[in-house]
Amino acid sequence: MKLNYKRTIFVGFAFFLICTFWQAYDTIIPKILTDKFGMSQAASGGVMALDNVLAIFLLPLFGAISDKTNTKLGR
Repeated sequence: MKLNYKRTIFVGFAFFLICTFWQAYDTIIPKILTDKFGMSQAASGGVMALDNVLAIFLLPLFGAISDKTNTKLGR
């Protein structure tokens, strides 16, 4: 089996973009919560923790819904 360099680079680039987005999200959202909404840093951390707990349940749920979706455009 031969390594497909083009596909490997595209997959690596996709992971790079995803990681970059989440790093920006984890940096910017707490700052917005404390500066714009006047939350304490502890409350901001609580919101970010709640965000991760909700993701544990919501990501598989929406993934299952997405997998069952059939439209004229495809799966």
